[in-house]
Amino acid sequence: MTDPSRNNDKPDEPSTESTVDESTRPQAETAAAESDAVTPEGGQGNGGAPVPATGAADGGDGGNRRALTTATVALIVALLVLVAVAVGGWWLWDRLQALEDASDEYAERMEVAELREQLSSRDERLTGRVDNLSEEHASHVRSLARAEESMETIRESQRRADEQMDRIEELAAAHRDDWIHAEAAYLYGIARYRTRFHGDVDGALQALKEADRLLEELGGETVEQRQAVADAINALLDVRRPDREGMAGDLRGLIRAIDTWPLKQPERRVETGEVPRQREAELDSLEGWADAGVRAWEQFREAIGSLVVVRRDEAPPRLMAPEESHYLRENLRLKLLTARLALLDGETAIYRDSLADVEDWLERHFETDDDSVREALSTVRDLRDARLTADLPDLGEILPDHRAPARGATREDAE
Repeated sequence: MTDPSRNNDKPDEPSTESTVDESTRPQAETAAAESDAVTPEGGQGNGGAPVPATGAADGGDGGNRRALTTATVALIVALLVLVAVAVGGWWLWDRLQALEDASDEYAERMEVAELREQLSSRDERLTGRVDNLSEEHASHVRSLARAEESMETIRESQRRADEQMDRIEELAAAHRDDWIHAEAAYLYGIARYRTRFHGDVDGALQALKEADRLLEELGGETVEQRQAVADAINALLDVRRPDREGMAGDLRGLIRAIDTWPLKQPERRVETGEVPRQREAELDSLEGWADAGVRAWEQFREAIGSLVVVRRDEAPPRLMAPEESHYLRENLRLKLLTARLALLDGETAIYRDSLADVEDWLERHFETDDDSVREALSTVRDLRDARLTADLPDLGEILPDHRAPARGATREDAE
C-alpha cells in the first residue's frame, strides 16, 4: 500500500480535470460520488467485490481535488463577477461624471453666450452713448465758440461804454454846477405838475426837498434859489387840505345806518269847510217864503257838497312791498359807495351827483320827520357842499425860473 502522506507531500500536479468543460462537471462529480460509496466493514463496492485500499485512497484524493477545483472556479467566477460589477460601476460612475461635466460645460457655454449677448448689447448702447456724447461735445464746443465771440463783442461794447462813461464823468466834473442846476429845474417842473394837475401836495413837497438838497451842494451861490424853494415848501405846508378820510368815515356811517331809516307812509288829509250863514229871508209875503225855500235848498246842497273835502298830494307815495323797499335801500347803499370811491379818487362831479341822488331819495321815500332821517339829510348836504380840492399856491410864481443848459451846447462839449 502506498502511504497517503507521501502523496500529500508531493506537489500537486496540474490536473487535467481543471480544464474540463463546465458541461461535463456534473458527470464527473457523479462518478466520484459512486466511487466513494464504500462500506466501512467490507470495503466492497457496488458488486460486493473487495476494492483495493490504494484505489480507495486515490479516489478520495481525487474528490478533494475536484471540490477544491470547484471552489476555486466558483471563487474565480465570483471574483470575475465582482470585478465585472466594479468595472460596470466604475464605468457607470465615469459616464455620470462625464454627463455632469458635459452639463456643466453646456451651462457654462450658455452663460458665456448670454454674457456675450449682454456685452454685445451693452457695447451697442455704449457706442450709441459715445456717439451722442460726441455730438453733444461738438455742439458744446460750437456753443462755447459762439459764446466766446459774444463775450468778445460784449467786452468791446463794455470797453466803449467805459470810455464814454469816463468822458461823461470828465464832462460832469467840468460842468458839475450846470448839471445840478438842470436837475433842480427838472424837480421844479415836477412839483408844479403835481400841484397843478393832480393836487398832489406830498409829491410836490418831496420833489422840492430833493431840489433843495442838490442846491445845498453848490454852497453860497444858490442862497436865493434855496430861499425860493423854502418859500414854496412853506406855502405847500400851509395848504389846508380837505379831510377826505373823515368824509369817507361819514359816508361809511351813512351806509351802515341805511337799514334803520323808516320809509314814508301814504297819508290822507281831511279839510273841513265852513258853511256860509244864511241871510235873513223876507217872510212878509208868499214870494218871500218861496224865495227863502229855494235859497235854503241851494244852501243845503252846497253845504252837503262842500262839507267834507278830501285832497291828495300831486305824487302821493305808495305803500312799498318788502322786496321793493329792499331794492330801494340797496340802490341807496350803492350810491353812497359810489360817492365814497369818487371822493377817494378825486372825482368831484361823480361825488356830488351821487350825493344829490341820495338826498332826493331820502326826501321822497323816507320819513323826514324822523330824527335819524333828518340827521342823515343834514350829513349828506354837508358832504355834498364840502370842498374836495384845496386852494394850492401857484409854484410857478414862487420858484425861480431856472432852465437847464441847451442840449446842443452839452453835445458839443461832449464831442
